[in-house]
Amino acid sequence: MKYSIIIPVYNSEKYLRECVESVQSQTYKNLEIVLIDDESSDSSPDICKELAANDSRIKYIRQNNQGTSAARNTGLENASGDYLMFIDNDDLWADVNAVEEINSLLEESHADVLTFNTAVLNQKTGEVSYVHEHIDRGEVVNKTAGEALRVVLNHGLMSRAVWSRVFRRDMIEQNQIRFPAGMRNEDTAFVADVMLHAESYDWYDKVFYHYRVNTGYSQTSEPINKSQLDDLRDILGKYSQKGRFLEEPLKSAYYSYLAFPFAVWIGYSMKNNQTTKKEIKDMKRLGYILKYDEDSTVKSLSKVYKMFGYSLTCLALKMWVEFNR
Repeated sequence: MKYSIIIPVYNSEKYLRECVESVQSQTYKNLEIVLIDDESSDSSPDICKELAANDSRIKYIRQNNQGTSAARNTGLENASGDYLMFIDNDDLWADVNAVEEINSLLEESHADVLTFNTAVLNQKTGEVSYVHEHIDRGEVVNKTAGEALRVVLNHGLMSRAVWSRVFRRDMIEQNQIRFPAGMRNEDTAFVADVMLHAESYDWYDKVFYHYRVNTGYSQTSEPINKSQLDDLRDILGKYSQKGRFLEEPLKSAYYSYLAFPFAVWIGYSMKNNQTTKKEIKDMKRLGYILKYDEDSTVKSLSKVYKMFGYSLTCLALKMWVEFNR
């Protein structure tokens, strides 16, 4: 099978070569690397051209600056693999056998989505932090979508990042799943869409994706602002409605997936005193999402909501955000 690796590129001259070379060095060679340059102003375009000139598997596309979502969508439109993977241009894959081993699993399961755990690489210290949770693949593969998702949620390993998954391209294309253009939290929306359509899942337990932090310029280095909170509000409003039509256990897993971003929306809005009367009304209306506690990361919060209601939950979330910042 062929894998399309989509990499949105924007002013990443410091890390881009290491990122792409970590994909090129995979022992599994039936890869297509799609580099979408979002009008970089540093030497990233030159690096992309050089890499593409020396590896026929690399497609280089430059477009007007439109943001990460649009770049990834361009990647989707130009991908030809059986499966899709994403990697951010300052991250890397740390195991050369990863795709070969993932392919062996997917040759067996033919799952719509394969999920894997990731590690955090601190650029300042060089330290790699791992989550010490593991999932037995047998708990996920050949289960219904709802059953498989509940296992990942219960282990606290349900990342919203698209780069923690492998997607069957036919499933993405048949359902025209795309990233919302011009919006942060686009991964939350994309994965929510996938959950509405994917029928089968697989799990790869080896950690090979290193997510780089403390680079000083990435989006995650910036504080959450009102525009980003508004994006999260819109995503939650849209996808909470779609979840109403799902059957159990997928419905519980789906709303449990939304519970964490819902908590982030409330917590940061309260901390920054950035809530309108309408938003407070929307938060109360969507509060039922917190009743879904399959995700171990929100179980305690769910208990607070069930016992004390909306107001005290908001206070708890505000304190949680202040503590974690």
